[in-house]
Amino acid sequence: FAQAAVEACKASRIGNDKAVDFGTAFAAADQRARAWQPDVVVVRLAQTSLGPIDADARSANWYMVYFSPASKKRLAISIANGMMTCYADADTPGRLPILKQGVYRDVKQLLATASAKGGAALM
Repeated sequence: FAQAAVEACKASRIGNDKAVDFGTAFAAADQRARAWQPDVVVVRLAQTSLGPIDADARSANWYMVYFSPASKKRLAISIANGMMTCYADADTPGRLPILKQGVYRDVKQLLATASAKGGAALM
């Protein structure tokens, strides 16, 4: 069983706006994760249903999970309405994705590609 999650960082504001673009959210989360454990790898990058992604790739709710192989701990980072919080636990992440550098950061391109492939009807 996973241990209870504990607060891993003090809540902090990453911007004045409630909705922030993915690049800003990712940069803040990645910096915080690497300060927590320098060997972290990305497990999950997502936005929640509370913050749909707009045309400028902004969302009011981002959720990012990292894993540290050295400490065998996960770090979950939430960015809600411009405020970042972090919680760590000793659970395993399951399979780790293999991400190419930069591919997952261009949310505008992802939206354009999804729209061109029929995703606009779902949005």
